[in-house]
Amino acid sequence: YDASRTDRRGDTDEHLASQLRFRQRLFEFGPDAPREIQLRADLRKAVYDYQDKVHEVTARVWELVHLILLQDQQIEARRQLRKSFQDILDRQQARFEERMASEEEKLQAELQVLNEELEINRLTRQQFNNKTELLRLIGQTIGTKISVEGKLAPFTLDQDEAVSIALARDVQISLREELLEEQQRVVAKISWQYAPDISLDAGLEDGRRNVRVSVDKENRTWGVNLGSDFELDDRDPASGLSGDTRWFAQVEARIPIFEGASRIGEEARERAQMRATLVDLRDRREVVEVQVRQAYQAMLEADEEQRIQKKRVTIARRRLEISQVLMDKGQADEAKVESVREQFFRDQASLFKNQETYITRQGNLRQLMGYVE
Repeated sequence: YDASRTDRRGDTDEHLASQLRFRQRLFEFGPDAPREIQLRADLRKAVYDYQDKVHEVTARVWELVHLILLQDQQIEARRQLRKSFQDILDRQQARFEERMASEEEKLQAELQVLNEELEINRLTRQQFNNKTELLRLIGQTIGTKISVEGKLAPFTLDQDEAVSIALARDVQISLREELLEEQQRVVAKISWQYAPDISLDAGLEDGRRNVRVSVDKENRTWGVNLGSDFELDDRDPASGLSGDTRWFAQVEARIPIFEGASRIGEEARERAQMRATLVDLRDRREVVEVQVRQAYQAMLEADEEQRIQKKRVTIARRRLEISQVLMDKGQADEAKVESVREQFFRDQASLFKNQETYITRQGNLRQLMGYVE
């Protein structure tokens, strides 16, 4: 609506019009928009954070399953020891009643039985805790009865295979590779910075209607737009619309003569960022390889320690059995038997610890590799 007052008579000249306007962005081209780059960065972060958590959880699930299986074996071994110590206690009780053994010998045999019961109780509690954590990780209700079956399988991959798998599955390497690809895309589109800033507006109009196509630049992104205007009502008697169809076009160009080498500096900055990303990627590959090789060697060390410790436990147990028989015959004193017994308990505790360490170190290696059979 438009109104204007005329000269001496004071009449008002009124103009009332309505218009329908349409605008649509057809497509964009040029360097990626900052928002699009940020969306890709957010997506990468979400995907790789999830993948990293998957590696962590799967490795922990593997470790818990094998710890539970190991504890089944350890509990069974403790029960067998308790049974053998119970047999010794029964014999010592009978000898004590016949005054062939001292009360101290009987009490010592009873302490052996109680010690094994304590260890069985400790292992059972640890296994319960591991099962509870396993239920949480696999999404089951806490308290659900769970039975883990299987056997402790050896790690069959050699060191070079482990490194190769880790390099292919490491989350941070994959993330850096995508960052490098993103930066290479930015550098490849640097040439758009040297294009002149051009805007174009062209179309067809007939007085009441027009259709136009425009090309413009916003920041570093070019866009092509389609638009149309339609006069719904025009009550201006002086408009004088003839209805003749005509073409129109308007072009504007901005070509910078001197910008203080700002665009050259921006290109140098982006290329330097690309080189820094490449160096970071190579460094991450080296770090992963070193970590995997160290973890692999630590696992082999634990495996060798448990193998040697098994032999020590076998020997210590046999020595204890011989010493117990000699003591029953009166051919060995209590001090020597007690020394042999303590050595057996120490070796057995070390073996169980070595077995748990081996599983934990293999679980750590699997997490570094992102590896599950």
